[in-house]
Amino acid sequence: FGGLVLNWNLWEWGASYHQVKAAQTRSLQARARLDVLHERIALEVQQRRDDLDESAAALRVAERQRAHARENLRVEDERFRHGQTTTTDLLQAQSYAVSAESHVVAERANLERAYYALSIATGGDLLHDGARR
Repeated sequence: FGGLVLNWNLWEWGASYHQVKAAQTRSLQARARLDVLHERIALEVQQRRDDLDESAAALRVAERQRAHARENLRVEDERFRHGQTTTTDLLQAQSYAVSAESHVVAERANLERAYYALSIATGGDLLHDGARR
């Protein structure tokens, strides 16, 4: 007697097939989510670079305003010494100079904040990278 036994469970094959298809679908969804995350990271880094550039430009403007305020104060002080201006004008020049100094300090702080925000966005280590700056 010779024989061959063939066992083919149709229901298990169908279940395995659908499990493979479900796994492929989950894989595609994960890849799509990963692509979205990469795009978000790239956008975040670009925004932080733009913020850093903007902060650097604002600091340059503040430094120019400070230079102007210092020169204005020097001129008003000289005019006051020669009796050509009032104390009110001198006080206004001093106030403008102090305000310009304060603005420079604030813009430097904004520049530092923008630098560290970019560092975080690019995966930098604030504890070690910050010490090198």
